[in-house]
Amino acid sequence: MAQTCDGRGEPPAINWSGAPQGTVSFAVTMHTQVNIFVSHAYLVVYDLPKSVHGLPTNSRNIGIFGSNSINDRREYAPPSSRGPGMKDYVVTVFALNSVPKVTAQKQGVTRQELLSSFSHMTLDSATLKTSYARPTNP
Repeated sequence: MAQTCDGRGEPPAINWSGAPQGTVSFAVTMHTQVNIFVSHAYLVVYDLPKSVHGLPTNSRNIGIFGSNSINDRREYAPPSSRGPGMKDYVVTVFALNSVPKVTAQKQGVTRQELLSSFSHMTLDSATLKTSYARPTNP
C-alpha cells in the first residue's frame, strides 16, 4: 500500500461528489482508532472550497493542512501501525455550510479541534474504511 510507511508514504487520492445544497467548504480527515480512548490522525485538511471535489495523490497545495498526531506536522503522516493483524483506517469527507473558525485562528489544528469547531456546521459526511496488515518482515 503506497500510502503507508511500508510503501512510498504518499498521501492518498481522495475524490467525492454529490455535495448537499448549501455546501460552502469541505474538510477531510484520515485516522485509526487504536482503542476506545486513543486515535491516530494521519491527515487533517480543511478550508477546501466547494469547487474542489478531491485531493490528488501527494496533494499539498489545496486547503489548509492541520497537524497529524504522529509527528505534529502540518502534512500527511503515513500509517506505520505496530503489532500484528489488520488495522482499520478511516477517511472522512465533511460537507460544511461554513468555513471552520480555526482557519483564522490556528493552522496547526488537530483532528479533534477541527471536529469540535464544525460540529454545528456539518451538512453531511461520507466515510471510507480500509484495512491493512503490515508485512511480517517489512
